[in-house]
Amino acid sequence: MPEGNPKYEKLPRPESINFFEDSISRHKEVSKLLKIGECYYEIQRKSKSTIYLFLTNIYIVGEADIIEIQGKSPGVNCILTISLWNSYSNDAKLLSRSIGVALFKYQEFYRALFKNDDEFLFYKDLE
Repeated sequence: MPEGNPKYEKLPRPESINFFEDSISRHKEVSKLLKIGECYYEIQRKSKSTIYLFLTNIYIVGEADIIEIQGKSPGVNCILTISLWNSYSNDAKLLSRSIGVALFKYQEFYRALFKNDDEFLFYKDLE
């Protein structure tokens, strides 16, 4: 869990944002990465649907977090908890899918970028 500044309990640290922006902008399927808010991105992909992503640093994303993020950023169709030690509850994953929002940890998301539509929404790494 992040230590220090309580701001980073939900918001990504600057170094996490830099890592995300650098790695995703170099991904084979990404044609353009646009930052449209503090933690809100538009990811245009080659021959696949556009992703409207909310980037967070929540340690374990729960159902209330999904509802809160949707309330702040209603166009979001993907939520990514960026730090490698972060995760999400099974209930949060089910809720997010039921409202058409993909929920990922970083490595899942990176691989899911190759998928489109329902394959993207329901993508789950075999861990």
